[in-house]
Amino acid sequence: MITFPSDWMIYLNGVIIIWFLIDLYRGYKRGMLLQIVDVVGTFVALFAAWLLSPAFSKVITFVKLDGNGLVTINQFVGNQVNRLIWFVVLFVVIRILLLLVTPLASFISKMPLIKQVNSAIGGVFAVVMFGVKLMIAILLLSTPLIINGQDVVNNTWLKQVNEVGQPVLVFVDDFIIRNDAIQSIIMEQKLPDEQEQAMVKWLTDNNFTDQEIKEFLNKYE
Repeated sequence: MITFPSDWMIYLNGVIIIWFLIDLYRGYKRGMLLQIVDVVGTFVALFAAWLLSPAFSKVITFVKLDGNGLVTINQFVGNQVNRLIWFVVLFVVIRILLLLVTPLASFISKMPLIKQVNSAIGGVFAVVMFGVKLMIAILLLSTPLIINGQDVVNNTWLKQVNEVGQPVLVFVDDFIIRNDAIQSIIMEQKLPDEQEQAMVKWLTDNNFTDQEIKEFLNKYE
């Protein structure tokens, strides 16, 4: 797990601006076809990582949660932490491997008729995709791999992106809030009401008793 240095957060907005300008330029130069390949590759990597992460988390564990002595809940939450870390690791690895198909798409995009249309709308598509990338970044920052990921979001322009993207992110809202709660538990911080409610719902859905949940969360109240 990684803690993002607090002193670096002030530079992240500048990084976002530079990233946007680079994406806009590359989108125009590369055209829409290659960007579509990137989008498909990203979602394939997300889906594959989600499917494979449970199996990998059983083989190699990154974190063992000590918690407060409730072994069953500690193990359950610890398993979730390791699965989320493996999800991020596998996503990055699979995404890199999928870059191998890029040369074929590049060849097609350079064909005369396709090239003209491709370049014309590539820049516009790049702006849309930049927003998607920022929302994926917010999702990844909610995982336990970045212990203070929520602080990173709240102290940069990602906070505004998160607010604007709520109609989209609402589908994974419970997932993000629950992961924020797990980050707080790892850092042994007090859980805000929203995070506590998300944890109670999650643990209840997984058949833990009210007494077990109360004893587990008592440390973080």
